[in-house]
Amino acid sequence: MTMWKALASCIVAALAAEDGGPWWGGDKIRPHFPMPTVPRWRRWLTPEQQWMDDHWPGYHNGVNLGGHLVIENWMFMRREPPFNSANLQLDYSKIPMFNNHMWSEAMMNASANDDDNDHRLRGRPSYDRMYETAFDTMWCHLEEYYNDALLDEFAEYGINSVRVPVGYWIFDDPELYPDDQWTVELTRGLRPRGINPDGLLTPGTLALTNVIVKLWNRNMKVMLDMHALPGCSTPFQSYAGIQCDDAAPNFWGGLAEEGVSKPGGGVHPNTRAKDGKTWADVYRKIALERVVPYVEFINEILPGAVVAYEMMNEPDLLYHDASAEAVRASTVELSKDMMQSVDEAVAFGLNDGTENYNSTLMAEDLLSEPYRDHKDRYWLDIHHY
Repeated sequence: MTMWKALASCIVAALAAEDGGPWWGGDKIRPHFPMPTVPRWRRWLTPEQQWMDDHWPGYHNGVNLGGHLVIENWMFMRREPPFNSANLQLDYSKIPMFNNHMWSEAMMNASANDDDNDHRLRGRPSYDRMYETAFDTMWCHLEEYYNDALLDEFAEYGINSVRVPVGYWIFDDPELYPDDQWTVELTRGLRPRGINPDGLLTPGTLALTNVIVKLWNRNMKVMLDMHALPGCSTPFQSYAGIQCDDAAPNFWGGLAEEGVSKPGGGVHPNTRAKDGKTWADVYRKIALERVVPYVEFINEILPGAVVAYEMMNEPDLLYHDASAEAVRASTVELSKDMMQSVDEAVAFGLNDGTENYNSTLMAEDLLSEPYRDHKDRYWLDIHHY
């Protein structure tokens, strides 16, 4: 029996080396994470990075990689044509609300129009084929927005730390909730693609892994920042991933199956199973079953690459929709549970924003039980504006 278990371990390890998993670590099977498709080749420190290391050891001289994995309208507005929402060419004169959900919809509509005559002839459409142009557009942005020349420039300026905003759809996976219906199930291969139950195009984790490799190659550490949460954690904000109202159903109230509230009435529907889970439940499952093993995976293939994970960005900014208990449950409480499975070198970021759980309440929590023993693992991200 021992021999067969050893052989099985070797087979699983070999498969993992080819495609990132699933792989066996001790007695636990980890989820599938594709291996990077860009080479891992760490360079020497640039002169400015070396100066930082010599004079400010341990100091994080950082930037934020906005507009890459999470789309915000103000980053893509322009004054002159061409204007094309699918290509992130937004008309400044209209100051449009725009986010990943709207971008996904624009790409899908443009792609379906290209395929319209064909799919009508074929009867029931093949969504994977119908949205092929949409997936290609998504990957073009992901691969080109922060190119090698720009990342080289960051390193030349002495940048040694990068905050990488992500949306929950990067970690969403059909295996998390098998009864949830995906429009296009997440594929594998050189360019994974899928459309999750909320209508969001996703590349899975590969695009994120590739950019982390590029940063690690250039001696830049990473703080992963969960900018956009399932169900929408901040109303009327582009960075939330989908536009929502300051009322249920959203991250702070209501069930996932009910969709997401629209400003002015109605909901964004989805194809989540009618099983009673809340949006907070979805995030907790993603955090514990996808984010935690992903951080482990990255730090095993790229030692020291991910130094922190920020629980959420500006939760319920300027509104009172989120109770203090709800924010605490998905920040300091959830991160404490995540700490048990993540190397102690990884910190957890907390961000202010909501009116009902301000930085004073947050500080009081961190100095009290049961959080005070972990206070050195929290990073506070305070936005002064």
